[in-house]
Amino acid sequence: KERPSPFDFRKTGLEWLGTARRDQMKAARAADKGTLVHKYIQTLLSRQLGGPLVPLPDLAPELLAGVEAWRQWCDAVQMRPLFTEFRVQDDDELVAGTLDCLGEIDGKRYVMDWKTTTGIYPNHKAQVAKYAAMLDKMGHGPIEGAYCVLVPTPKEGKPTPQFNAVAIGPDEIERLGRVFQACLHIYRWQEECR
Repeated sequence: KERPSPFDFRKTGLEWLGTARRDQMKAARAADKGTLVHKYIQTLLSRQLGGPLVPLPDLAPELLAGVEAWRQWCDAVQMRPLFTEFRVQDDDELVAGTLDCLGEIDGKRYVMDWKTTTGIYPNHKAQVAKYAAMLDKMGHGPIEGAYCVLVPTPKEGKPTPQFNAVAIGPDEIERLGRVFQACLHIYRWQEECR
C-alpha cells in the first residue's frame, strides 16, 4: 500500500479544519437566532410591564412564527408577567442564575424559561426547578410551579421543533432541585480533579 504524501496529510487537515470551522459558524448562527428571539420576547414583556418603549429587534419571518406561537400560548393561559430577566441566587450552594420570567397564571406564580433549542431536555427542567426553589428561598414565594417553554426557532440542517410548554409542578420542583444539587456536586468534584 502506498504511503500518503505530506500533501495528502495537509489536505486532510485543512478539510477537517474547514468542517470544524463550518460547524462553529453554524452553532454561532443558531445562538444568534436564539438570542434575537429571547431579546424580542423580553422587549414585549418589558413593554407589558411599563418599561421603556425600545424598538423590537428585527426578526426574520421564520423567527417571528415562533414568537407568535409563544404569544398565542401566553394569551391562552392568560399569563401576566411580574418580572423579567430576574437574577436569583442560593448563597448556601453558591449558585445563581437569571430566570426569563416570573409570571402569574390563574392567580398563581410560575417561573418561566424560554428555550430556543431543538427540544426540552431534562437539564432544562432541573434548571427552572432550581430557579423556582431559589426564588422561594429568597422570599419571593410561594411559587406554584415552573414552565420550560420551547419557542420554535429554525436550526440549520434540522427540522424546526414544534412549540411546547412543559409544566413542572411543586412536587417535581422539589425532586428536580435534588437532582440539580447532585449534578452541582458532581460538577464541582470534576473541577477539583482537573
